[in-house]
Amino acid sequence: MDRTQLDDKFKDEAARREEIARAKCGHRPGRFQAMAQEQGALNAAIGLIENTQPFEGLVRLFICSKERYKPALKLSIEQIFIEFAEKYGGDFLEIFKKEIIEIAKRKLSIQN
Repeated sequence: MDRTQLDDKFKDEAARREEIARAKCGHRPGRFQAMAQEQGALNAAIGLIENTQPFEGLVRLFICSKERYKPALKLSIEQIFIEFAEKYGGDFLEIFKKEIIEIAKRKLSIQN
């Protein structure tokens, strides 16, 4: 698998989880989609994860996890990134850097 294929897989998984977020939480993610169109899904995910400001999508999923759908945070870009790092990180170390994975984990743990 090359990076383009991995990016497509990530984009597909994000779209699948966005459908669940829409159905369970009423959340319509827009920022990630726009960024993914411009720079690719993995680069967009990294950009959102590295951003020190919590973006609206993660906050909405957190609220949903408390009010309506407990596993809502598993639908987040951070969670998808962590899962892809576990599955594909050995082959793509330049993408799945430890620092970025730790930031994603920290953002999710703050929300819990």
